[in-house]
Amino acid sequence: MSSSFDSLASRARMLGALATVFAVALFLVACGDDDGGTSTPSAVDNIPAESGEPAGGAPAGEEPASGGEPAGGAVEQAAVNIVDFDYDPDPVTIKAGGSVEFTNSDAARHTATGDDKEIFDTGNLAKGDAMSVTLDEPGTYDYICLFHPFMTGSVEVVQ
Repeated sequence: MSSSFDSLASRARMLGALATVFAVALFLVACGDDDGGTSTPSAVDNIPAESGEPAGGAPAGEEPASGGEPAGGAVEQAAVNIVDFDYDPDPVTIKAGGSVEFTNSDAARHTATGDDKEIFDTGNLAKGDAMSVTLDEPGTYDYICLFHPFMTGSVEVVQ
């Protein structure tokens, strides 16, 4: 009887160890890698947070309308805040050759990654990190967070 008990106890320990490994792996996948948000594809430019541009990219004296646009139309630069597992504002409209700066205000890591990573990918953003994406061609650029695919947004680029 003791050999069947030892076998059962051994199996229980093995299942517990496997459950622990699975939980740790799931946690690491959900949190992303630990590169400090430094992966920077060639189409992504670092723009310091102290760029002197008003929030939303509106020129001084102009109030941004919904979507980060001033009342007159598309902007050269727009700002998107990542907060509460959401992109705010969404959508945004910029002029061709303009940029969108993504700032992560959440404790979790996030990305803003387009269908074509060579054109649109912020890399991993830790809390407080900001990255800018410059888009030259007119069109609609849909993006997601690679860690949280339910997070979606879009950028409309106009002439």
